[in-house]
Amino acid sequence: MTIGSSKRKAIAIFCGSSAGASSAYTDAARNLVMELKKRDYSIVYGAGCTGLMGVIADEALRVGVHITGIVPSFFMGENVVNEKIDELIVTSSMAERKTIIAERSDAFIALPGGFGTLDELFEVATAVQLGLAIKPIGLLNTLEYYNPLIAMLEKAITEKFVRADHMKAIAADNNPQQLLHKMENLEYEPPANWIEKLVEKNKF
Repeated sequence: MTIGSSKRKAIAIFCGSSAGASSAYTDAARNLVMELKKRDYSIVYGAGCTGLMGVIADEALRVGVHITGIVPSFFMGENVVNEKIDELIVTSSMAERKTIIAERSDAFIALPGGFGTLDELFEVATAVQLGLAIKPIGLLNTLEYYNPLIAMLEKAITEKFVRADHMKAIAADNNPQQLLHKMENLEYEPPANWIEKLVEKNKF
């Protein structure tokens, strides 16, 4: 598993439309963009101009990271869309938005966020689990925000609702540089015929 093969690789960023309770979240978002700049990665995100989404967009424009925003049409005109970004794609629905983000990205990074961020994270995690998209997933674990989620997933493994093998597609770190290093070196292949084996044996 690698982060794409094209000259410029695209990283999807999922994050909150709020900035969070601590300035550490915005600092980490800016630092992540700087690390993407060093690696000549581009960004795909949800086109927002508020919260961490706005921080990502503003920093990308400031340092010259190519950034593409994907937004459903019903958000247009609500003063929540950054129309200064390099490319803006308007979709007919949230579902189409997520599909295009997944198709245009070589990897995914979730920053702290709320329902929307978690929805996007689990949709791509499920796609990787099913073998529909073999792409790295990263959790930028600023202030240990994702520790409870990681603990929940470990519980799901213990209780045999999730295979331990599938967790190998997800890297987590509170340092953007270290997170990208982990994602660039992930060794993951979907377990062969795991769905068929699950049906046959009714267990993980």
